[in-house]
Amino acid sequence: MKKNMYDQYINHFEDALDPIFCDQVVDFFNSYLEKKIETNYGTGENTSSKKILLDSLSESDKGNYHIKDYIYSTIRKFIIESIIPKVYPIVNFDLEPIQIRKMIGPTLNHSDNVDPINLNNRISYRVITILANISESSDVLVFPRQNIRIPLSRKSIIAFPPYWMFEHFSESTKPGRITIATWVRESV
Repeated sequence: MKKNMYDQYINHFEDALDPIFCDQVVDFFNSYLEKKIETNYGTGENTSSKKILLDSLSESDKGNYHIKDYIYSTIRKFIIESIIPKVYPIVNFDLEPIQIRKMIGPTLNHSDNVDPINLNNRISYRVITILANISESSDVLVFPRQNIRIPLSRKSIIAFPPYWMFEHFSESTKPGRITIATWVRESV
């Protein structure tokens, strides 16, 4: 795994995910999830995408429920082993519900504006956006204030704060990029 630190807060981990994991998520999305989800275009959304919260899967989703735990454990393991000790020293954290998205077009310039009150009604002093790129892509994630451009290659993870000073957008060359998005909140 190669880590690129673009500034003090924006980190790009290349080859961070196992290609087998990526293939399984893409297959799961294309064969099962895409049939269950809504499509969001414009009107208040920052992305033109099809998305689903993994927490919306239930045990009644037959043989597909196990992949929910697999995705959560893979992302959590990466956060514990690579992000927390090397980038953001957080002692305890909560993981927001994971979204899987299939991008239909570019994302608009936005900041994530994550509410500092976490799921347990406690203030989070630090929040980190985790964006995992699962499928092949030639898209680029742009942080215009920092003048940073990051290629969204398969198996990569980008970690950055969700606040107003980290506005970002993607330049899309073709639809179909699949990403996993979540937010890590420091627990106090």
